[in-house]
Amino acid sequence: MASATGSRFLPRKRRATDSDGASEVVSDDIDSTLCLSGTAKEVPRSIERRGRTYKIFVADMGSKTRLSAWGFFQRYQDKAGTKDVVVVCLICHRLGADQQLYLAQANVTNAIKHIRNLGCVEKPSLSQLVHSRAAMYVANNVSGGIRLNRGSNNATIDRFMPSKTDKRSYHLEFVLMQVMSLSPHALYTNAYMRKFLSNLAGYTPPAPNTVTHHLAELYSFFVAEVRAKLARAKELYSGLPFLHLVTDLWTEEHTSTSFGSVVLRYVDPKTGDMEQVNLGVSLFTGRHAHGNINKWLIGPLLYFGLDHDDIASTTTDSGSNIRKALRQLPYP
Repeated sequence: MASATGSRFLPRKRRATDSDGASEVVSDDIDSTLCLSGTAKEVPRSIERRGRTYKIFVADMGSKTRLSAWGFFQRYQDKAGTKDVVVVCLICHRLGADQQLYLAQANVTNAIKHIRNLGCVEKPSLSQLVHSRAAMYVANNVSGGIRLNRGSNNATIDRFMPSKTDKRSYHLEFVLMQVMSLSPHALYTNAYMRKFLSNLAGYTPPAPNTVTHHLAELYSFFVAEVRAKLARAKELYSGLPFLHLVTDLWTEEHTSTSFGSVVLRYVDPKTGDMEQVNLGVSLFTGRHAHGNINKWLIGPLLYFGLDHDDIASTTTDSGSNIRKALRQLPYP
């Protein structure tokens, strides 16, 4: 019984007609989708929004009316001749939760996003099911506009409405790809890259604030992993110096900006394997004097839960300044 009830919310598929013509070709339409959300309710003749009165709009909107999404919305305008409209979602209206959307220049894009967003909520409900079906209908019945709003008979609804959890995982993978491939931060803003990702996987790269958030999240995760790994090794060696430190400094070409890196190596006492831990590349400020280098080296060690007593040996280049800094490092 449950399956029979649930199946009526799923989009109906077109079936090939038998040679005898007995099979019926069935397709969704706007009215059948709206009926799933309940009986028709009379829409108000006017609505109030931010101190302005918008009246119901019944005039011809030109070529924009060919977009199938308009059938799921009632349009209002504050005065004749203006292209800006306010719309009310008819699905929400029938379910008792009126939702007003302001569409500048009668651009239906935000209206389509409204249908998709309510169709991909995590908790299943009547609203989610009907909006999902409406989103699939709109995707399969677009006569113009953005190609990404178009669908096909073989497209699944997951392609158009990935869950929020999936979006987060995609964003993390995208930001990690940027970091590991040394791609510029502006890569995701490239129009060709965005179009390629959208056409291939229906994925839109994250906004700048989201990129920053995930970079911080990835950084915190990897720092915690490195700290935990070094803490386990330090415990196994019971306070004995066990690390071999490798470091180098360099100045960026044609600039005065300097950077330095610290790499640690040690032998895992359990397996006998050589382990390598990169503490990262960081900005070096000031002159390359041995005193500044000494202070700079202590910083990453302390940050990752180490101290000079854990260093057993070092390797660096032949520069007198960095060699002197390492000699002054108070390791055993």
